[in-house]
Amino acid sequence: VGAKLTVGPGKIDFGWVNLGESRDEIVILKNTGERPLVVSGVSLIDLLEGLDGSLTLTDLPGEGFAIEPNERVEFGVNFAAKQTFVPTGSFIARLRLETNDANQGEVYVPVFGRVSAPTIVATPNPIAFGFVATNDTQTRDLTIINTGFGDLLITEIELVSATGEFSIETDESFGPLATIPSETILPADEYYSAHVRFTNQGGAEGEAVSASLILRSNDPTHGEVT
Repeated sequence: VGAKLTVGPGKIDFGWVNLGESRDEIVILKNTGERPLVVSGVSLIDLLEGLDGSLTLTDLPGEGFAIEPNERVEFGVNFAAKQTFVPTGSFIARLRLETNDANQGEVYVPVFGRVSAPTIVATPNPIAFGFVATNDTQTRDLTIINTGFGDLLITEIELVSATGEFSIETDESFGPLATIPSETILPADEYYSAHVRFTNQGGAEGEAVSASLILRSNDPTHGEVT
């Protein structure tokens, strides 16, 4: 038996990587044959359009190297999430390995990865109640949508009202609006409707009152929306 290449893992999957961050995965090449395995080429090919410079190889022994029988070599692949793209489920690149393995001189390992860049949209903004009679209560819906890629982590919804005439309905199934507030995840393309109330407690006729509803999340561009 001559040189024989065994590669692990069979695919490289970075999962979701936050926009502006990077992640490393390790590739292991092992010679399970009886003669030295000569690795003449290691390269990344078939990169998704726009990903040039986002995928790099790290810690390679050199441009060409040999692996003795029953020995192994490790190196890294780095994915820097520099920009968003529409995830399709297909690979974003392939790792090509060229060796003197007589049965598989070229081996291709698919590379998968997605950029997590959730986008929070709150509509309508502003919320208008119009004229409300004294002691009357009106309700309006505020729809929160994740129009980006990856999970939107909503950490807090805060209502700031100087008069106390505004309120937001408690919802135990939605963490930030539960009796004991907590974080919640809104997946991509999903939405949630919150119920905002205004009760006219008898202010001066024609007087306009307002409040601020603040949404805090992991949106990398708009971490706080009012």
